Amino acid sequence: MKNKSRLHNTPLIKNVLNYIELNLNQPLTLSEIAAHFSVSSPYLSKMFKQEVHENLADYVTTQKLHVALRLLTTTNMQIQEIAAYIGIYDCNYFSRIFRKRIGSTPSEYRKKYAYRHG
Repeated sequence: MKNKSRLHNTPLIKNVLNYIELNLNQPLTLSEIAAHFSVSSPYLSKMFKQEVHENLADYVTTQKLHVALRLLTTTNMQIQEIAAYIGIYDCNYFSRIFRKRIGSTPSEYRKKYAYRHG
């Protein structure tokens, strides 16, 4: 349940977490998010790591993969559509990070965990 309680986060980090959640379909980068909130990248990076205990890029990837896992098991969307839906437009890159983090390819994961009707 890490990162779920935002009670102890500063307003900046609460806003950043909300922004990430609402924009997971975008290719979110530290510099883009920092610019959006009018702070420097090093400052945002330091504050994010301090409060969330994970670097911003890893957090974004984790959140995107949570959405991908849900879509793989609950929809018939093609894998490249899921990748694009979460803002990753290179399907090979998506498969690489998916395998690195999850331990299987998106196709293998879907075959193993997808809900089957009937």
